Amino acid sequence: MEMAAGGRAGETTARAPSSERWPPGPLADLGLESTATVTAEGFTYQVLCQVRLCPERFPRRVGVPSRRPLF
Repeated sequence: MEMAAGGRAGETTARAPSSERWPPGPLADLGLESTATVTAEGFTYQVLCQVRLCPERFPRRVGVPSRRPLF
């Protein structure tokens, strides 16, 4: 999925909020920035904002993400 700069995505998890779940380095590599964390009813929602276009090197070839995951 390709998003223009300024797009937003949400990610939810039942786990406790953790800065390790979405480390800033790999997010920046994808052109994303974590802008908010919301906790409600036992779930944590992380709001990710696209601050620049994702580089051409993404998405990566089949098998590469499993050998060298970003997260």
